[in-house]
Amino acid sequence: MLSVKERYRPMVSSLRATASNAAVVVGPTLAGVAIFFNYIKGIFIIAGVCYLIGVCLILFFTKASAGSTANSKTFSLSVYKEIGQNKRFINLLIYMFLTWFLYAQLFITIPDYARLFTNHVEQVFLINGMMGILLQYPTGVVMSKVNNPNVFLTLGTILFPFSFFILGFIQGQFGLYIGIILFTLGELFMFPTVEAMVADFSSDKSMAAYFGVSSLGDGLGRPAGSFLGSILFGMVPSYSFGWYVFSFVGFGLFLYYFIFLRVIFFRLIHPPRIRYLLNHNYIVWTKEKHPVIN
Repeated sequence: MLSVKERYRPMVSSLRATASNAAVVVGPTLAGVAIFFNYIKGIFIIAGVCYLIGVCLILFFTKASAGSTANSKTFSLSVYKEIGQNKRFINLLIYMFLTWFLYAQLFITIPDYARLFTNHVEQVFLINGMMGILLQYPTGVVMSKVNNPNVFLTLGTILFPFSFFILGFIQGQFGLYIGIILFTLGELFMFPTVEAMVADFSSDKSMAAYFGVSSLGDGLGRPAGSFLGSILFGMVPSYSFGWYVFSFVGFGLFLYYFIFLRVIFFRLIHPPRIRYLLNHNYIVWTKEKHPVIN
């Protein structure tokens, strides 16, 4: 992120997400082949080899930028104090926690739910992964050209939670496919935008620390989502109830976005509102051209 211009950050993030989606497709496929030939330990061998290849690629084909080398010499705990005092970033971190809380269902509850309708649970990952491979980078290119992340973040914040409502409202395999498609579309819009926003919040000296702290959203949200999902779908006989609970969490995500990131939302749908707030000194513009509430 540090080595690219701001407007191209969503595209770079989309490239990274495309690689992740390719792994989502290839990984279960290789595991399926190993299971088919009853070579279970082959799964772990393949995983270990992949990690070793990844480490070698990092060691021999990547270089630390001059800025990151300088940052390592001047690092101090004051960076984390700055992060803790950045209310807009903390709001984004809570938003990320809720997002990862819902995203965790892709690997726990959605596959378990899919078993009610098909023996080929890998279809869930195949749809999610192939859509990511085919659409993630083009989406990133469009984001970079439009250069208005608010549009895509708002769209993703609507589609992502709505997918859980579809899963609960439309029972059956058709509802499962529609839900996965909406889930993936929301994911395509949200994650690259959020990563670019994390980079925008930080300076060159503090970018690594900001991304490190932002990983708390994943580190806390995904286990919490997996835990609640396993309880809901393990103890409650009706799957619809679980999806409605997650729909409620998704609605809370949208409300949180609207309330605590409302300046971004107003900037998108109602520019006169922003001018009013500016004229009456309710908000000010930072040097990064982001509105902040006084």
